[in-house]
Amino acid sequence: MKYEYVIIGNSAAAAGCIEGIRETDKKGSIAVISDEKYHIYSRPLISYLLKGDVSEKQMSYRPADFYKVNNVETLLGKRAVSVDSKTKQVALETGEKIEYNKLLLATGSKPFVPPMEGLDSVKNRFSFMKWDDVKAIEKVVKKGAKVLIIGAGLIGLKAAEALEHFGVDMTVIDLADRILPSILDKQTSEIMQRHIEAHGVKFLLGTSAKSFKNNVATLTNGDELQFDILITAVGVRPNTELAESAGGKVERGILTDKKQAVKGVKNIYAAGDCTISEDITDGKQKPIAIMPNAYAQGYTAGRNMAGGSAKFETAFPMNAT
Repeated sequence: MKYEYVIIGNSAAAAGCIEGIRETDKKGSIAVISDEKYHIYSRPLISYLLKGDVSEKQMSYRPADFYKVNNVETLLGKRAVSVDSKTKQVALETGEKIEYNKLLLATGSKPFVPPMEGLDSVKNRFSFMKWDDVKAIEKVVKKGAKVLIIGAGLIGLKAAEALEHFGVDMTVIDLADRILPSILDKQTSEIMQRHIEAHGVKFLLGTSAKSFKNNVATLTNGDELQFDILITAVGVRPNTELAESAGGKVERGILTDKKQAVKGVKNIYAAGDCTISEDITDGKQKPIAIMPNAYAQGYTAGRNMAGGSAKFETAFPMNAT
């Protein structure tokens, strides 16, 4: 199968790309490839879905007819495994080959799980980044269950907020000396910690899990914790493998120019959490894994893929808590 435009990934950057393309090119064929089987949805809402504050219908990032209105073919539930930039083909796990004229890598990020001895022996172990994570957790969580969350950053605390709804016994551990260490100073962190502790969440800071034996964690301070459910929320890493397979330049993420074209290859663009951006607040090159950044990068890429001229020069980190 051959398409004018192929997008790998199906979140905010993909939506931006589709809308950017269609502003210039109303007819060129577009295909979206995603290893998830869902209509484009808002990832930050997964904690509110687990908590029950939003419905599955409300998870949609765009209307139900988004693909139809924009004449987009979806290849959902299919994993792309490599990109050949010379033949301009994407290889799928199924063995299929998808040809493109212009390609967007909107591959996002994956959970970072530090090496911890015996982790594979844990029965109910989850990340907290995707809709399928919520579905898997819902199958096992019940009132009174002991939950251990590794990571007191935004992802870990969003998971804690959602799970509190189930009446679980919850402990959050982090190697840092305070919660939300990347965004809060010590005083503010203490205020937030007291608020969360008032909801029954326990914190163990300055320590992390060293090893596991079934559902018992041995911490770096020597303590042992028994649990029923383990959630790892230590951080994320950009998905750069497809860019590397295509010959694109990669450091901590995929390197692009201001038109979102991947450096080192032709006809391939990248947007979203998988990329490196220049932070306008300090001039440093870094991953900035937030939805507004992803959408703007995707939109910029789409405009340029369709022959337009657009630049994205306003990346900066921001979060709502």
